[in-house]
Amino acid sequence: MITQLHIVLWNANGLARHRDEIKTYLRLQNVDIMLISETHFTTKSSIRIPNYSIYDTQHPDGTAHGGTAIIIIIKNNLKHHLHGHYNREHLQATSVTIDDWIAPLTIAAVYCPLSMSSKPISF
Repeated sequence: MITQLHIVLWNANGLARHRDEIKTYLRLQNVDIMLISETHFTTKSSIRIPNYSIYDTQHPDGTAHGGTAIIIIIKNNLKHHLHGHYNREHLQATSVTIDDWIAPLTIAAVYCPLSMSSKPISF
């Protein structure tokens, strides 16, 4: 059972150009889970990192623009599963559940563009 998690949150403003930086940071800091907003991913872009599983949620219009995707990077040695995706114009979210914790622990990366944050959100 895991008793401690090293979790990092980062706003990438475009993840592809930071690919090597992310890999180095994860390794040097021994990060278990990294929540990343603004990956700017589309169906034609992705990232692979050895020993990590990656789950992402892209903006529903499929284009790479500011604040359009969320990615969760999680160590493969943590027993986990994808909990869900939510992608709407006003909000994108990805969640995973860690099964090795004291009880199941669900962690979510959520992005709501500033221009949408004052508008009512319906699920």
